[in-house]
Amino acid sequence: MTGRRRLVSLVFAVSLATTGGSAAAATSLSIVKGASSTTTSLAVSYSPNATAQATGTITVKKGSFAGGNFCVVLTLTSMTKGSPEGLSYAMYSPAATLANQLSLSGSPTSQSQVLSGSFTSNQSSKTTVTIDFAFVVSPTTLPPPGTYRAVINESVYASTYLPTGKVYASNTLTVTATVGASYDVSVVSSGSPFSLGSTNQTLNFGTLAPGQSLGADILVRSNVSYSLLLSSAGSGSLVDVADPTSLVGYSLSANGAGVALGAGPAYVASGAAATYSSPARYALTATILPFSGFPAAGSYSDTITITLSAP
Repeated sequence: MTGRRRLVSLVFAVSLATTGGSAAAATSLSIVKGASSTTTSLAVSYSPNATAQATGTITVKKGSFAGGNFCVVLTLTSMTKGSPEGLSYAMYSPAATLANQLSLSGSPTSQSQVLSGSFTSNQSSKTTVTIDFAFVVSPTTLPPPGTYRAVINESVYASTYLPTGKVYASNTLTVTATVGASYDVSVVSSGSPFSLGSTNQTLNFGTLAPGQSLGADILVRSNVSYSLLLSSAGSGSLVDVADPTSLVGYSLSANGAGVALGAGPAYVASGAAATYSSPARYALTATILPFSGFPAAGSYSDTITITLSAP
């Protein structure tokens, strides 16, 4: 995969497998298995900038159950994880409000941590209760690209929330989350956090004098290796807006290391490792060099273009 992002930055001036529900002859609850009533697949695409979610439903049929409370207890049986960052995810109900975070441990401690409902004794055996839920992936971490699969067992018990007694019915839900290659750059004032919308900074020296220094930070957020380079419109000099032949030199450093700005691009990082959840910070410092001759009075500027690329 190839890709580039350029920013003007500084101006110097699921698939679902099912298992049959187990039930005694006199009392039976069952998970209704059908595309119209119980979700058969869930898939979600990760976003580094916002939460992403997939919504599903599970329908429980009364059968010959005498009536009373039931709950669907969720147990995460496996989850593929990338290294060093895993996917940040959770399940909630109801899907519209995400009011209750569901337990995925198989050991809930309250009714809010399970999918729950009830039947009355006089309801038909064909009566069903449908409950919705959401599988939510957050951008808290920036995991490596790939496909992540959560395998979750859904078991029905005749209780408010405790997984006690026999399992009346069960299902196995597999949620597939896709994480693509992601790389972004922002330029911010010194010490500020990453901000996707921050695409430029202006360093205003006022009246130029040798030895003046100002700075800004470039932040890179990436789950793949990347290269970062800088290009100067003035080839490393401030140019008089009115007279392009009048120049003022300046030096530029990134994290204390000199950056040789010239006619071509200058690499700040080449083939750097992925940053994952902690953006890489490159602190830029521009320092005005001793004047060569007597530069004409006027307004001087240079524009540095930041290019972030990934293979």
